Amino acid sequence: MKKAISILGVILVLCVGLAAAGCSTESGTSDVAAEAAAYTVSANKIYAAYRKNEVAADEKYKDKVIVVTGKVTDIGKDIVDSPYLIVGGTGMLDGCQCVFADSAVDQIAKAAKGDRVSVKGTCVGYLGMVELENCSLQ
Repeated sequence: MKKAISILGVILVLCVGLAAAGCSTESGTSDVAAEAAAYTVSANKIYAAYRKNEVAADEKYKDKVIVVTGKVTDIGKDIVDSPYLIVGGTGMLDGCQCVFADSAVDQIAKAAKGDRVSVKGTCVGYLGMVELENCSLQ
């Protein structure tokens, strides 16, 4: 029993550590905000590209600064308490999850579902939905 609890503890620590590693940072956000976007694309279009061929979409978008546009469909905080917007999509796990630095909480708090937004961030690929980090509202 103790061994099982220890293993679960290690798994939990690893999961939280991995989630934290993928979070946006204050310095990363300012770096991305100053960088020119490689692409401006609707959130629904980039999501469709990833659903059609994740390998091709990664080649085009992954690790690049992009601007996604669309309607806000959800607003919340992730597992490590970073604020995010879901842009585009119509249901669960579609569209783009745009993760912001903690300094953006005031901006995100003013957003509402249905708002049309443009968000600049670094595309990290497809993780159940298209993920962007170090985001800023444009």
